[in-house]
Amino acid sequence: DEFFLDFTYNEIKIFDRSGVIVFHDLGNAPAWNATNPKGEKVPIGVYFYTIRTSDDSDKDVKGSITVIY
Repeated sequence: DEFFLDFTYNEIKIFDRSGVIVFHDLGNAPAWNATNPKGEKVPIGVYFYTIRTSDDSDKDVKGSITVIY
């Protein structure tokens, strides 16, 4: 499965539990497919995201996503 966003955003960052960025996008990628920057599958577990929206509200959307295979 993939993690899709159905709204316009300026930036998204997905972090592992250690705070390492495993995905970063500036509004170009349609989805995160649970791979790291090297294209390798990330380990099963909880990941955290921060999304900077493009609605000029200057509010970040934050949450978590669990990767299972």
